[in-house]
Amino acid sequence: MNTQNINNPQPPMQQDAEWQGYTFEQLRFERALALIKLENEKSVLTQKVNKQMESFKTTTSAVNVSSGILKQVMGRMKWMDYALIAYNIAKFAMRFRRR
Repeated sequence: MNTQNINNPQPPMQQDAEWQGYTFEQLRFERALALIKLENEKSVLTQKVNKQMESFKTTTSAVNVSSGILKQVMGRMKWMDYALIAYNIAKFAMRFRRR
């Protein structure tokens, strides 16, 4: 007879022809253990996501995002870019005024 630990059932090597498989109690234990591990991983992931969301909310308000984008755009533009933008706005305004 196979004397396995009920709390840690392990199938024996393939050579053991005496092994008949898991008992219902062992299967229930393994299933419960798998469900506990699954719930634990879910809670760990939920905590990590909540932590990330809180840090994301504090650093990405609408004012912070728009000012950051504006700073990046304004920092990379040269005086010629401003002149072209002013020209296009004036051209659009003149077309709009003629109608």
